[in-house]
Amino acid sequence: MSIWFFIAEALLMFKESSCLTRPEAYVWFLVAVLGIMVRSDAYGIASCIRSVGIDGKHYGAFDHFFHSFSWEITLIRKCWHSIVGKYANLQKTEGRISLLIDHTKKSKEGKRMPCVRKLCQESEDQSKPEYIHGHMFGGLSVVTSRIGNNSSIAAIPLILQLQSGISYMLNWLDMKCDGLNDAVIKTTDRMKRAIKDLEISTESCITQMIILACKSAQWLQHDANIIADRAFLTLKALNTIDEYNQTKPYKVQIVTRCKKNICVYTKPQLRPEGKRGRASKKGSRLYFSDLFAMKSDNLRNLVDPKDMSIRWSTKTICLYGKDEEVTYVALDLIWSKAHCRTLRFVLVKYGEVESILVTTDVTMGAETVIKLYATREKIEVTFRELNQRVNAFSARFWTKSMPKLNHFRKSSDPDPLEAVTSPFDREKVALAVRAVELYAALSCIAMGILQIISLSFQWTSSDFGWQRTPTDLNHPSEESIQKYLRDRIGEKIFRNQSSSIGVFLRDVLDESAFEEIEKVMLTA
Repeated sequence: MSIWFFIAEALLMFKESSCLTRPEAYVWFLVAVLGIMVRSDAYGIASCIRSVGIDGKHYGAFDHFFHSFSWEITLIRKCWHSIVGKYANLQKTEGRISLLIDHTKKSKEGKRMPCVRKLCQESEDQSKPEYIHGHMFGGLSVVTSRIGNNSSIAAIPLILQLQSGISYMLNWLDMKCDGLNDAVIKTTDRMKRAIKDLEISTESCITQMIILACKSAQWLQHDANIIADRAFLTLKALNTIDEYNQTKPYKVQIVTRCKKNICVYTKPQLRPEGKRGRASKKGSRLYFSDLFAMKSDNLRNLVDPKDMSIRWSTKTICLYGKDEEVTYVALDLIWSKAHCRTLRFVLVKYGEVESILVTTDVTMGAETVIKLYATREKIEVTFRELNQRVNAFSARFWTKSMPKLNHFRKSSDPDPLEAVTSPFDREKVALAVRAVELYAALSCIAMGILQIISLSFQWTSSDFGWQRTPTDLNHPSEESIQKYLRDRIGEKIFRNQSSSIGVFLRDVLDESAFEEIEKVMLTA
């Protein structure tokens, strides 16, 4: 299968899945995805028009596509999951795929953009300010690899979802239509439909990401390991996973980190026969700072003298692209905060680093836990490429119906959305939020197609021309694939009437402008 046939076949699945209800919507869907894939600038949807070679008179129709009801964001995400499951080589560990979850924040300068909030930057990077005004997205990716080469891996983005500043919109669903005229009733119904399509939740951002990961496992039809940083080790997160595992066919487990100061206990000793009172739920309290300093024998005697597998082991493991000599031990301990639940804690030492990994699967080996958590950094790479390569966060959807952003607003002040009272204004705000979500979803699709092309096809050095730093032909970068497509996509797809995509785009292409666009692409 050629690259061009794969692109056409993958994008055609969105039309066949009925997630786009109108033929015109599919045309603009193609323009958006292909434009995001090959554009050389970051000026929102206008850059998609230029890079694909669309006549400028169609800009209004293209902008309307993002605010229309001809698509549903959930159906688009579900279809994208099926495409990734079909074409990508999902990396499995003990029969489970790996889902990476995290949050990313993007500053926004627009004064009337919905969902813009004052956000704290937890990053230790000195180039980032402590506080920004912008959007917070929850991101979910799945780990994939090249067939026969598990060292070439990537995290394909599946979902980007706004998770801050929109929960107040749920109050708008209680708006009554009694006594209103037909125009207001129609507007109110459209507003409610838009809000329901967003699937807004009042849960915390942590719980929302756990729910998304559980849904993703069902859509991909695989058991999954959720890999996340230490912020996701909460009681609500574990309870959410348990609820899904009780009712859904595909089960999930979580692999994460924890702080050294959490309260853990050994397993309780059996109560002597005949002794009155309730059986103990936990044993003696342990401190991780003390456990790192103990030898194997002392550690075994303290935790479980009968378990001979409790001992420090040393092995060379590839962590973050570098071979490290790692010393580790696995301990099954009770976390009291989770109602005395038994979790597997893996104490890890390499160099001067001491880390504590934890998983809900008490049968998982310590080395497996370490290798799984080491893949978590791939989602950070994906966020960087989404930002720098396909500009997934460059959407500029705003509306005059939104009150101006107040940079000095306090957390105790009323929510800005409370000032939006008119049904017409509420509809415009809800549609603007949907547009941001769609733009992010299409960026995930564009980025994922680039990554699948990188890992699934064979490459030669002549495909990319001369490079000062030669590309790894087992896993060429997204930038290299983007340059490869940019140089050839006009001939292979846009102006190729035998291509299924070219047929759909025939009526909106501007042939006179396309030659100039190709010159710009070749020099970009």
